[in-house]
Amino acid sequence: MQLPPMDDMPMDEGDDAVVEQPQQQHGAGAADQQSTGADMVQQQSSASVQYARPLVARPVTEQQIQALRNGSDVRPGSSLADFYRDLENYRPTIPDSVALYYMRKNGIANPDVRVVRLFSLAAQKFVSDICLDAMQQARIKGLGQVKKGQREAKYCLTTELLQPVLEEYGIHMDRPPYYQ
Repeated sequence: MQLPPMDDMPMDEGDDAVVEQPQQQHGAGAADQQSTGADMVQQQSSASVQYARPLVARPVTEQQIQALRNGSDVRPGSSLADFYRDLENYRPTIPDSVALYYMRKNGIANPDVRVVRLFSLAAQKFVSDICLDAMQQARIKGLGQVKKGQREAKYCLTTELLQPVLEEYGIHMDRPPYYQ
């Protein structure tokens, strides 16, 4: 790929410009000043960055804005009060009885079903984040097992995967004595 001339490239205020420093003369034969290899690489990489930056940092198009507005995740004009009202119809993965048990056990005695479901939703999000991080670690380490006739690898959640992820979230997990 051939880069356009430096004069044609747009420069933002935040762009790093190549500052050429005067070369020192080391004798009479130094009148023919030539750039060293490092200077040329610096100029080329700077030119590449300046050329690629407008392509990468482009604004959001009108079509993308419309797609975001028409998405079903968040309704236009919805507010926190609407979300709180919608919790009555939401059935979380963690049952209300389990959430209410742990809320009462930890000193939260609120019988409002919306608060219980909000608590369940927060707990579900927390557990799913931990599981997703552990899955990411398994993918990075390549621990998936592929059987014949299947394309996707299956992963198994192990203590070795779960322990460092829980440490990131501030939860210290002691391994059972039979693992030590």
